[in-house]
Amino acid sequence: MRWFSSSLACLFVLTGMAVHSFVQTPEAAAQTIVISVVSSIGPSDAKARRTYDEAMKLLSKGQDSFALDGFRKADKQDGGGCIVCEKEAWKAAMALGACLSKAKSLAKMG
Repeated sequence: MRWFSSSLACLFVLTGMAVHSFVQTPEAAAQTIVISVVSSIGPSDAKARRTYDEAMKLLSKGQDSFALDGFRKADKQDGGGCIVCEKEAWKAAMALGACLSKAKSLAKMG
């Protein structure tokens, strides 16, 4: 199943690249296609989908640490191939890192 999803994603990227290359620059076309393909691929497992949705809610509430754990758990439940879970986990980790660095700088000031 994972092989099929990966193959399908590659097919969308390759065929979409040919269509969009006439309208946009190659870089812009590739970025547009990759974003649309990545956003359409999510956890295929129902349990992983529920975990992913819960992590998205936590992320929107600003609970980056719990959201990061949720995205990692969803990726694991999906067999380790959930691109969207990994992307969102990265975003949550970056938000968490920014928050920690602000806290450290405030601690140095006070």
